[in-house]
Amino acid sequence: MLVFDQADDRSLDISQYLPPCDRGVILITTRNPELTIHGSRISYSLGPMETEEAVMLFERIVGFQKEQFNASARQSKEWVVRLLERSPLAIVQASAFILQESCDIGEYCRLYAQQREEISLQPQFRGSETD
Repeated sequence: MLVFDQADDRSLDISQYLPPCDRGVILITTRNPELTIHGSRISYSLGPMETEEAVMLFERIVGFQKEQFNASARQSKEWVVRLLERSPLAIVQASAFILQESCDIGEYCRLYAQQREEISLQPQFRGSETD
């Protein structure tokens, strides 16, 4: 099995990394629809989750806490899933980080914004955003 995760950079030629055989499985996760040309059999296009469904996924992983009944906590969760573009993979990864680091939603959002800014300043990532 070969996995290319978040292969969104249009300047990256992943074909040089693909094996010349037809056995095994290659999984490419991307927001770049042009990469479907590398698929030999099956490609799935997954859109974002509905906000309610995304919040439920986030809560299911992080765990239901007393704060879930707090209106501002609910708004924070909705804000996080929108920040992550309601992507199931991103929500799962964010939830795991929050659990592992024992941080709250506000702290996660601050770290996320900081890391995104640092990455965008690196020359190899400038102009590669597809948003």
